Formats: sequence, structure tokens, C-alpha cells
Amino acid sequence: MIVVQGDGSFGFNGFDFETAVRFKLPMVIVVGNDASCGQIRLPQGQAPLDKVEFSSLANEKIAKAVADSGRTRWILAGMESHVCVYQTARDMVAQGMDVFVVYDAVISRAAINFEIGIRLVERAGGVRHLDRGGPL
Repeated sequence: MIVVQGDGSFGFNGFDFETAVRFKLPMVIVVGNDASCGQIRLPQGQAPLDKVEFSSLANEKIAKAVADSGRTRWILAGMESHVCVYQTARDMVAQGMDVFVVYDAVISRAAINFEIGIRLVERAGGVRHLDRGGPL
């Protein structure tokens, strides 16, 4: 599971994070660079990986953490579905990974950007997952 944090997005995906911790799911936690995005760093039990890139996989440390996990199925949650979430999903799919975006755990500042982002994720080969409680 990748959790993209910052700009208050924890309020939108905090329950997903809590569930992942409770079930001891391996995670790569990404915090947007505070200096460039004004985002807030949260205590998360592991050292978060800062990024300034839109796609998490464009960041060398994050890409390595994802590769080192050995996982090929990923759940994405976070902020700005039409930029950071979409570009991360696109790059993961391009590398042969299965990507599930939890529809109600991502957001954008504008509703139209949210919908565009979800459609772009699907066009790239990612899956819109509608129910947090359902199987992936």
C-alpha cells in the first residue's frame, strides 16, 4: 500500500492507514516535500519518504522501496488524484504492477480534477476500487 500524505489528506485516508497498520500490511509512506507543497508531516511509525516529483516512482528512494518490497499489487490513496495519484498509478502499471485506487480515499482540490484523475488512472490500467471493505 502506498499512502501519499500531505495538505490535510490524512483526514481523507486516515482510516485506510489505521486499517493497514492493524492488519500489519507492508506500506511505503510518501510525504510531499514540506518546503515545496506546504504539507504536514505526520508521525507514522516509519520514516516517511519525502518527494517533490508528481509520480512517486520518479523518486529514486521511493522507487527502490517499492521494488525492494517485492510486491506487485498496490493500493493507492492520497491527494490530487489527477496529478500525483494518477502519475504514480500510471508508472506502476507501466512496470507491470496491479494498481487499485480507493475511490473514497483520494481527493483533488476541485471535483472535476478528481473525476479526471480517476478516469486517467483507469485509462492507464489501474482499477477504481469503490468499497474499502470489499476484496481487492
